[in-house]
Amino acid sequence: MVERFSRAISRSVENLQLGQLGVGAFDSADFVANRLVGEKGTKKPEFIFPVAQQYSGRKAILGSFDADATILSGDNMLFSGEYPGH
Repeated sequence: MVERFSRAISRSVENLQLGQLGVGAFDSADFVANRLVGEKGTKKPEFIFPVAQQYSGRKAILGSFDADATILSGDNMLFSGEYPGH
């Protein structure tokens, strides 16, 4: 992913044009869960996306929402780094 972002940034710098920036968000609660404490826990269900658009029409959108890349079930209470590839 780092290589793809680096390539996209390099191509963008080579193609600088006038444009506009914006940001948006929507509720993504159906895709977010707090598996450790269920409904009593807190979660941030907002999907946030900045948008950059050149006046010529080319557009870039990045998206982000809180998520934990869990690989162990809630039944496993052992200490673990618990990240993909661990």
